[in-house]
Order: sequence, then C-alpha cells, then structure tokens
Amino acid sequence: MRSVLKGRDGAGTTDRRSPGSASVNGRRGISGWSTILPVDVPIPPADDPVPEPQSVAGDLTRVQVQVVTTSRRTAVVELRVRLDTVEAWFEECLRGVFDRVRLRAWLAAPSGWLGAGDVVFSVDPRSRGERIAISLSEVLAWTLSPEELRGLRERV
Repeated sequence: MRSVLKGRDGAGTTDRRSPGSASVNGRRGISGWSTILPVDVPIPPADDPVPEPQSVAGDLTRVQVQVVTTSRRTAVVELRVRLDTVEAWFEECLRGVFDRVRLRAWLAAPSGWLGAGDVVFSVDPRSRGERIAISLSEVLAWTLSPEELRGLRERV
C-alpha cells in the first residue's frame, strides 16, 4: 500500500516504505523532526493564509501612547487594562501599576498628578483638565493626544 504525500507546492510524492514502517500505536504515519503525523491527516497547502494575531489597535484592554524619549527617539508606552489594575509598560518592562478605580476617578476629574512606580500622569493647570501628560524617567513629559486620552478614559 502506498500513500500520496502532499508537499508545500501541492505536488504529490509517493511513500515507498513498507506498510509496517513508521507506525505509532499501530497507525502508519509520517515522521518529522519531533512529530509523527497520521497519514489520514490533511496537510494544508502553503498558500493558505495564516491567521494574524489580534492587533493592539483592536484590543480593548490596551492603549498605546506615542512618546518621544529624552534621546529624541520615538517610543510607545502601552497601558494594559486589567480587572483591578492598569499596567504601564515601556520598552517591554513593567514601569508602574495603577489601581483601576483610582485612575478612573482621577481621569474623570484630573488635578495635580497621579503616580505609580516610574510613571506619573499630570495635568496642565491652565487647561482645566483637558491636557494630561505622562512622564517616565526616559520621557520627561508627553501630552496625550485627545484620541489617546479619550481611549484611556473609555477603557479604564
């Protein structure tokens, strides 16, 4: 008995092994690096689209803030909204953890500043709470755009 194997290009090749070779638990299979696939498992063609991971833009638990560092390069501060907390990530490091209820209350009526860890949110006193900045050790103060502020207020 011969099995037809499909490669990435869709062309078929013939398995010339004897019926008893390459079996696992009594089933014939195709051995690879570390897996053995049964012959009856279809191998998808290479031109099938691979599902993309969910982008941060579509993720309702994350808000990205574009900032400029003290060395004048652009970077991203990512705020990850959890059940009880809001985590501030910068350069793949957790820089601060805010209490979600407290941050929500502060964003509703901002005054002064609110800090956690290495991250500080502050308000421009002349803006009546309309201009909020984020600060880190590598980012002196960066004003959130109206879209970033609206997204943060909606998610927190």
